[in-house]
Amino acid sequence: MRHSRLTRQRFSAVVGATAVLAVSASVLVPGAALAADRDDLVNEQSASQQKITELNADLEGLSAELRDAAITLATTRDKIPGAEKELAQAESELSAAQREAQANAVLLHAAESELASIDKAAVGTNQQVKEAEASVAELARLAYRGEALPTTLDLLANSATAEEFMNMYRVNEALTRAQTTALMRFEQDAGSVRNRQARQSAVKEKVHELKQQADALVRVQEEKQAAAEQKRDELKSLEDTIAAKSAVLESRKGEVQRQIDSENAQYAQITKQIQAIDEENRRKAAAAAQQAQANSDSGSYSSSGGSSAGGFIQPPIHTSLYVTSPYGWRIHPITGDRRMHYGVDLAAGCGLPQYAAAPGTVTYAGWYGGGGNTIAINHGMNGGSSWLTRYMHFDSLNVSVGQYVDRNTVIGYTGTTGGSTGCHVHFEVWQDGSTINPMSLIG
Repeated sequence: MRHSRLTRQRFSAVVGATAVLAVSASVLVPGAALAADRDDLVNEQSASQQKITELNADLEGLSAELRDAAITLATTRDKIPGAEKELAQAESELSAAQREAQANAVLLHAAESELASIDKAAVGTNQQVKEAEASVAELARLAYRGEALPTTLDLLANSATAEEFMNMYRVNEALTRAQTTALMRFEQDAGSVRNRQARQSAVKEKVHELKQQADALVRVQEEKQAAAEQKRDELKSLEDTIAAKSAVLESRKGEVQRQIDSENAQYAQITKQIQAIDEENRRKAAAAAQQAQANSDSGSYSSSGGSSAGGFIQPPIHTSLYVTSPYGWRIHPITGDRRMHYGVDLAAGCGLPQYAAAPGTVTYAGWYGGGGNTIAINHGMNGGSSWLTRYMHFDSLNVSVGQYVDRNTVIGYTGTTGGSTGCHVHFEVWQDGSTINPMSLIG
């Protein structure tokens, strides 16, 4: 009996603890969680879009196939940590479901064992109750027929001698004790049966409840298993994509490097051409200075001074400026080499008019390889430096070589010609034969 009570106590304690854990695990704060998740998704989407924009700028001039492979590779790699985290979460939830199912199985086994023990004990108790009921029934029948045990007065009246009275008295006492014992035994056994039946009913109910929980936990476990397998498949798919795109890019590295070398050679040639323009600007400036000096000596004077470079060069578009690809060195996504971006890319819609950044003369207006429709403008000398600006990827050109332009002249309309990956402004500023960051001048 004591062992059964301890078993029930442990059983109840485990059930209680499991219930507390289940309730705790189910407590959620939907509003805060959903808001946080939405913010995370928005930030993630924004970061992903920014990454794609930067990659597109870095990959200008490449074929659509290579751009797609490089962007897919980079964005897929970015997804790996999230996929690994989701897989770990799914596996953690699966493990929790398995532990809960195991705990439920232990509780169910304990309940079934206790029920079996109660059922086994019931066999002997029921037999005892039947025997006690038979004895009590016999006593009841005797009493009904008036055959109850004689009283002490009856014994005295029917005893001839004192010895006979004592013998009859002892026999009567023994029978009385037997009757009393039979009644007590019946009451005890009947009470035991009632207790057993109550326990039996409670444990049966608990067994039924645990079996229902087991069925539910099986379904939960199957769902968690399926979710974990899905996350594994998703991660495997990402890894396969990375392997496939990496193979494509690796096989085409030589092609990309040759293109980069060609672009570098073109810019070396452009640099020489611009340096020649700078020399001509300085020659003309020196000649103008000499002429001014001569005019001064003869009594006349004119000044060719200019404004500061900061106000001299202005943006080529009259809208808000958003840099999609900055000026400077960058790592090429395919070759891994350092590569110079000689200008700045500004966000602009297709067809948006572009203006000359400063007064000057158009020195180039036509197709230029990866730059597509390109314009170059010589702005002459200003602040002691020779200035030239270049613009690329126009949809159409509005000026021609030799034409003089000012800041109100529309030189062309924004497009995505050449190696461009989307409509935007590519703007370069050359000072004394070298490029500088345009944003340092135009803000």
